[in-house]
Amino acid sequence: MRALARGDELPADPPAVVFVSLPIGLGGSTRSLANLLGYLDGEVTRVLAAPPGGRFVGLVADTGRAEWHLPVVDDGQGMAVFRRARTAARLAVALRRHRGRVAAVHANGFNELAAALPAALLWRLPVVVWVHNFTRGRAVAVMSRVWRLLGRRVQLRWAAVSPLARDLVVDAGLAAAGDVVIVPNPIDADDVVGPHVDGPAGEPPAVAFLGAPRDYKGFQFLPELVEGVAEQEPVRWLLFTRQTDDHLPEVWDRLRALEAAGRLTVEGKVNDVRQAYARCDVVVCPSVQESFCRVAAEAMLNGIPVVGSDLEPVRALLGDGDAGLLFPVGDVAAGAEAIVRLARDPGLRQRLGDQGRARAAVFGGEPVRRAFLELLGETGRVSRAGSRTGGSGSPASSR
Repeated sequence: MRALARGDELPADPPAVVFVSLPIGLGGSTRSLANLLGYLDGEVTRVLAAPPGGRFVGLVADTGRAEWHLPVVDDGQGMAVFRRARTAARLAVALRRHRGRVAAVHANGFNELAAALPAALLWRLPVVVWVHNFTRGRAVAVMSRVWRLLGRRVQLRWAAVSPLARDLVVDAGLAAAGDVVIVPNPIDADDVVGPHVDGPAGEPPAVAFLGAPRDYKGFQFLPELVEGVAEQEPVRWLLFTRQTDDHLPEVWDRLRALEAAGRLTVEGKVNDVRQAYARCDVVVCPSVQESFCRVAAEAMLNGIPVVGSDLEPVRALLGDGDAGLLFPVGDVAAGAEAIVRLARDPGLRQRLGDQGRARAAVFGGEPVRRAFLELLGETGRVSRAGSRTGGSGSPASSR
């Protein structure tokens, strides 16, 4: 992946699409974008507008999932609103140099749309937005007002990872429900599925938490879950996460005390999630907010039953007792009971795991590739076959 410099010229065929992504880490939205970039190999010239470094950019570079890198994101000092404004300005200036070769912009969420909007307005570039968000922030409220003022000056095409994410778009007045395509996070089995590794003979099943140690992921409930389960059934708790700042210090103190008492093991964050899932018998997702819940989907692909909060996106993944057990959001006692139920019943774990693997088949790459070629094709700049179209008419919608 080459840095796109001032003197470089993008090819005319296949058409160039600029993919805007602001986070530096590997979360659900960036992993999904990395997969999408891989699926579009040969269909478009992939230009990644992203921070100068970080794990996400490193993954894309190491795996060759983009031809060009446009390091426009301002990660310097100052208030977030000013950093975003500088990012938007840098992107607009960069796309001015290459606007004759750029067919469309892909914004990987609301913040990315805010960064791409000035360039889209100035240089008449269509934008495909893929919404991974689970809440509407102030930026969305501002964008919705701006969008109403600007009318049809920007050509937008919308995708969302779940009905909940779609509803955020609709509630903000950015699009009608029928104009938002549901495209779930793509998950390649090769990236997340590894052969199961049995624990020591005679040891209880392994119950795992994977993900960021944040409130919206329900990390604050873990100490009570560990203690609640321990009162009823022995399990081996594995926490695939790590403390990176001073967020939730009291929770970390309790977890370290439980680790010292032999109740759990903080494994840290693993780069290859296959190594984590290979050791799991049950995966716990006690989230307070989710737009999709990628961890649950990855567990399902591994044939691992999930105990998750009864949020709309999580229920959509697991079904009604098909791939796991649900409990009311924040109800630690009910969550502990669900974990105990699975810990005591190997047959139930096997049955739910098998059903989860079957349900997860919809997360394959081909449906996602087709969906985004359709969305890009509707801009009138990229055909579904991945070549530049003539004229200004857009292909008929497949919705």
